[in-house]
Amino acid sequence: MPEKIYAAFSRMSDFSARFLLNRYALFTGFLYLYMLVWRKAGGLPVYSNTLRLEMPVLLALYWYFNRILRRNLFQPYIAALPVFLLYTWHDAYYLVYGQIFPPAAIHELPVLFHVLPAAWTAAVLAAALLPALLFLAVVDWRRRFRAVIAGALCAALFCASLAIFPQAFIAVFTAIASPSVEWSDYENAAKNGRLMVMCLREAQRQLAVKTLASYHDGADYARWKGELADFLAKNNNGHNVHLLVLESLLDPSLFKGLRLSQDPRHPEFRKIFGGKTGFSVSPVFGGGTAQVEFEALCGVPAYRHTSGIEFNTFDKAPVDCLPQLLRETGYRAIATHPFKPQLYNRLRAYPVLGFGELYFPGEYFAGKTWLSIKEESGAEGALFDGDLFRRLLVFLNSAKPPVFDYVLGMYGHYPSGLDTSVRPPVIKSDSGDKKLDKVINQFYYRTGALAEFVNELAKKDPRSLIVAVGDHLPSLARGINTYRQFRYLPSARDPEHTTRIFIVQDGKPVAYPLIHHYDIQGIILDYITDGKYCRRWKCAHLGDTRDKDKLFNRYMRIMAEGVKS
Repeated sequence: MPEKIYAAFSRMSDFSARFLLNRYALFTGFLYLYMLVWRKAGGLPVYSNTLRLEMPVLLALYWYFNRILRRNLFQPYIAALPVFLLYTWHDAYYLVYGQIFPPAAIHELPVLFHVLPAAWTAAVLAAALLPALLFLAVVDWRRRFRAVIAGALCAALFCASLAIFPQAFIAVFTAIASPSVEWSDYENAAKNGRLMVMCLREAQRQLAVKTLASYHDGADYARWKGELADFLAKNNNGHNVHLLVLESLLDPSLFKGLRLSQDPRHPEFRKIFGGKTGFSVSPVFGGGTAQVEFEALCGVPAYRHTSGIEFNTFDKAPVDCLPQLLRETGYRAIATHPFKPQLYNRLRAYPVLGFGELYFPGEYFAGKTWLSIKEESGAEGALFDGDLFRRLLVFLNSAKPPVFDYVLGMYGHYPSGLDTSVRPPVIKSDSGDKKLDKVINQFYYRTGALAEFVNELAKKDPRSLIVAVGDHLPSLARGINTYRQFRYLPSARDPEHTTRIFIVQDGKPVAYPLIHHYDIQGIILDYITDGKYCRRWKCAHLGDTRDKDKLFNRYMRIMAEGVKS
């Protein structure tokens, strides 16, 4: 009897050992451990529905990769490589940009290579290509060629079905998954997994693109458009409007866990604004400035329902965004951007939005322009805000009013540096983070440049509106983790997307409660109509709640018009 019991335990032990050492059990365990480590590092969470939704897909992929590789000692590890790299890409993207990677963002890779230093570009390419080449080198092409082709066909069919039948995918996902939310990719990943959320977002985008045609005609929108055009024509006061979108603007005084040697705001800036500064919620974190431009200029959220970047879908037809509305009212709609015009399709997108005059640096632009970056500091890599504003003031002296002056400042864009020979560090912190300390001192000089611009413009154009807003927070060295470590706006609902906004109306600073970037249009239209616009239509900066359904419908109308050739 003892021998039988021992034999039974021995068999159970052998089974347990085989199970625990099984490559699929190890794969599952290491994946779980990977998610724990990334969660500690600030990445996406360990999600509860893995076994029900995403893990079967991952195990199927792992089985397939094992199937097509040549058998050797390293086969189980190389087969797991694509899955772990895919997860790493999602986590890294979330840390830098605060969202799940959207497949449509592949179209923005040329933009990434335009702005990254050569060393970073080489590192990104190496991280992507070397593992791929290693994997392909171990594929058993002679014996498993048919399996490789079958797998490629299955992947192609899935992608095609996602594009052709997005509504079916969304229906199935809704039936089996936990309910998703629009405002938090982190929460969605926690509920349903990285890859599942990525596929859902792509299906939603494909569905929106398919439904664009139905938004070309709409009685309600046409009526609103006609009423607004007539209203602006009758009620605009002809005052100039200056909208400044400032790249990667970060107010370090909002870190509650950071000690600074002095106030990071320039003394001249404090004289003008005092405590009259505000907050605006950006649609992006760490990058994607074109999304901010879209919201600020079109007055609707950048839903990403037609593309990863709305600008990339615009072609030729004008849309009813702020530049076009003001241009029809008699304003000169002018756009100035001190960087390469090819990025984010701006050469097409700006005219579609209604800008009649475009000014890019002559070094990158063959058209007529007053802007040059020859004096740009080589140590900083981007034109300093103060240099841009001084050249802008010279140009505006010759601009016949009324003017809608839109400027996108690039100073502060990664990897923009700090030329200490021109702008020596003024402020010290206890952060121990060189990149954060650089941004802290950049903010000091940027607020000084903004104060100089406001003072000079007030002398020449006292009856005007100036709106200066940060496009998004910089990702810094550790992405979102830096903001969590030093407690950036700890009481805010969405701190990583909350930026500063500064408003000067007729020479006096004005502060409003928290708004979104898409509410800036209401502030401008209300100003040029002497407060009449917001008495007729709801404005968030005055405390009104805007109808989300109407915002989405306007978004779809704008996109439907913008993609027409």
